Amino acid sequence: MYKADDGWCEAKTEGIGIHCFGDFNERLSPSPKDQWDVYPNNLETTPIGPFITSLANFLSSLTSPRIVLVLFYLVSIVFLLFPLFHSSRRFGFQFRIVLMALFGMGSYPFLVLMDRLNYLALAVPFLYFLFIHLKHDNNAKLIPLIVSLSVIKPQFGIIALMFLFRGKIVEFLKCVSIQLASISILIVIAGKGDLNRLIEYIRVIGGYGGFIWDVQAQNPPNASIPEAIYQVYYQVSSTLGLPITQIDGSGNALLSIASVIISLILLLLLYKNSKSLHPLELAVSLTIVGLLGFGVYVATYYLIFLIPLISVFLTHSLELFKQAGSTDLSFNLGLDVAKRKFLFAVFFSSTTLIIPVLPDLYSPIANTNVIQVWSPTLATFFWIAYIVQVSTKSRLRSPSN
Repeated sequence: MYKADDGWCEAKTEGIGIHCFGDFNERLSPSPKDQWDVYPNNLETTPIGPFITSLANFLSSLTSPRIVLVLFYLVSIVFLLFPLFHSSRRFGFQFRIVLMALFGMGSYPFLVLMDRLNYLALAVPFLYFLFIHLKHDNNAKLIPLIVSLSVIKPQFGIIALMFLFRGKIVEFLKCVSIQLASISILIVIAGKGDLNRLIEYIRVIGGYGGFIWDVQAQNPPNASIPEAIYQVYYQVSSTLGLPITQIDGSGNALLSIASVIISLILLLLLYKNSKSLHPLELAVSLTIVGLLGFGVYVATYYLIFLIPLISVFLTHSLELFKQAGSTDLSFNLGLDVAKRKFLFAVFFSSTTLIIPVLPDLYSPIANTNVIQVWSPTLATFFWIAYIVQVSTKSRLRSPSN
């Protein structure tokens, strides 16, 4: 999925096999190698990142970088599979194995996240418990969970909008204030009290995603909204034999603007229909917009929100199985109004089948053995379509909702 030995460590002594797990940069490597001259910023964009760095380097000094890497690898696997394990605990053993393989260890986002090994793995259990509380409309622990998600990946901060959309102004202001304070404190502490890091952080976050890759990059895989827009343009142009204009820096900027506009339209739809949406459906939709609408490039392991999403759906399915003939539509993740879009989005998010980009078919990317696949782009497209349909048609539900 990603080329090996593309990270920031000595692969023979600090990696596993020939892979450095580059998303941690030097954070699982105490070596003095300075690679920041080719990296777009010298500030960790994940607020808790520097603290995990310190812990990893401390443990590495006691053992070895490779042992720490394997340890974090195992911890990540546990974090990623926990929601499926927890939600399927009342199912039969054989069925649990199928679920764990289909939506866990054998799914695309799991494999690509393990291939890259990113901090996002730490967010999965928090997202699962957030979804569980929302399924039961339990607001007591929502703010701590949203704040915890935000310090792992700031994009999760958008989930706080569900308070605003549902008229809970006090909770919204409280959540946003704690988010901003927590992120700021972590950034300043990591910089040993340097307040200038806050300005640098805003600058980096504001432009991150457009620094490293443009939307035409064939690898690494991209699941961003701008990528979905570009692929529609590219495929239509190729099919009709039209000239394909190269996308330069200005083109990337325009695609980013288009992505922001689409995201704002989605947010407006969710706001206008928030009263007829179940809180969980609203939070899931906000999560999708926040993760996939962030920059020209979004790593495909951000599709990992599928694991807690499917897990919470499994718990609800079991409840419905116990209630024969139940017609309750208060929560079913929008399957009553957007079933096909949801199923297509889940399929393209989880499948490891090779779905080649036309018209190149199975041609590998030059100088690699990597085949560009279209499933992440299709997943993004159908998640957008799902949000549109579930928000616009949510008013068709029964009055009991």
